[in-house]
Amino acid sequence: MKHQEIKNLRKALGLRQPKMAEKIGISAEHLSRIENGHHKPGTLIIRRLAEIQRRNRRKLEEAK
Repeated sequence: MKHQEIKNLRKALGLRQPKMAEKIGISAEHLSRIENGHHKPGTLIIRRLAEIQRRNRRKLEEAK
C-alpha cells in the first residue's frame, strides 16, 4: 500500500489523521510521516489498514 493510497483511504472514510492513527494503533505524527512518504508502513500497519478497508467495503455493499 503506497502512501497516497493510505491518505486516500483515510479521506474516503472521512477521518482525520488522529482518529485514523488511533484505529491502526500509531501516533498521528507517524501516520503523517507515512502519508507524506517519509516513512514506509510496516507489515502490521498494512494489515490493520487492509482490515479497515475490507470493513468499509462490506458496509458499502450492505448499504446497497
